[in-house]
Amino acid sequence: MRHRAEFCQKNLKRGSALALQKLEESERGVRIDKYSCIDHCQLCARRPFVLMDGKHLVEGEDGESLCQAVDHYLQHPLSKHPFWKRGGSTHSP
Repeated sequence: MRHRAEFCQKNLKRGSALALQKLEESERGVRIDKYSCIDHCQLCARRPFVLMDGKHLVEGEDGESLCQAVDHYLQHPLSKHPFWKRGGSTHSP
């Protein structure tokens, strides 16, 4: 399964830019999509996050912890992690 990471452009300055950069530099084959907004505004205002595979909100306290949470998700997509929440994307790629 090829994973997909969706980033909100507005959230990049909150720390998700680090996760975006690391995913772009990695050779994991993750499809990366950037949108002006992905309709998770309350979360976006509070902390860095990535929407993984269209349904899993992966969050971090800062950019580095977000990177760790994304790495954990990619290694164990079906396990639980304290920074994962189920949430859906309301837009089409």
